[in-house]
Parts: sequence; structure tokens; C-alpha cells
Amino acid sequence: TLGYAWGSGDSDPASETDTAYRQTGLQSNEARMGGFAKFHYYGEALDPDLSNIAIATAGVGITSNERVSLDMLYHHYREVTASAGGARHLGDGLDLVIGYRPARGIEIDAAIGWFKRGASATAPRSGVTARIELEYAF
Repeated sequence: TLGYAWGSGDSDPASETDTAYRQTGLQSNEARMGGFAKFHYYGEALDPDLSNIAIATAGVGITSNERVSLDMLYHHYREVTASAGGARHLGDGLDLVIGYRPARGIEIDAAIGWFKRGASATAPRSGVTARIELEYAF
């Protein structure tokens, strides 16, 4: 899978009017791609709002059988409009997503995300996150 997301930045940050694109807050930024497990498609560890950011994503997924799926994704984050310091590289992320369906009506999704800070002055700190979700449909 290849993907690219772009949210405009403010062309004149010194003005009082912010013209950057903003998400509504109603989005989940969550989907399913190669496998059947859900994950945050802008990244697990960073999971940013789509504003003043460009995100390039490359991923590979495999569904070995009807019960197990595995997705690995790489994300490259850059600011659209550079902040103080001029560097636009916000960082890079790597996600591992596992889906498991042990029985009908039971879904277990797990994800581990890693983010490494880039050279931008506004880049968030590096970090790791993990989550597990259990869903039961009756």
C-alpha cells in the first residue's frame, strides 16, 4: 500500500488569521488496509491531525488465513509550511498491526507504533505506543 496525505499550512503565520486546513474533530483516522485489523492510518504513535503536515506512507500486509492478519507501515512526516528554524522534517514512524479472529464474532486487534523525532523545531518527542482492542459481536 502507498498513500499520501496533505493538509495545508498557514501561508502567513505572522497574521492574526489562521488559514491552515483543520479537521472537524469528527474523523477517526482509522481504517483497514491489507489485513482485517483496524489501525490509525496517519500513524499509531504520532496520530496527528491533518493540518500543516504532509504524510507519505508505505505498507505491506498479509492475511495468512481467515484468522490472522499482519500489517507493517512506514510513515514520513513533513511540515507543509516550515516553522521556526526552517527544517520541515517532523519525523518518521513505523507501525506493526496484528489482527486475530479466534472464533465467529470475536475480533482482537493489536498495534505497536514507534515514532522518531525529526529536525523540525516543532517536532513532537520520540515515543512508542501499544494498544489492544477486543470486540465481540452478538
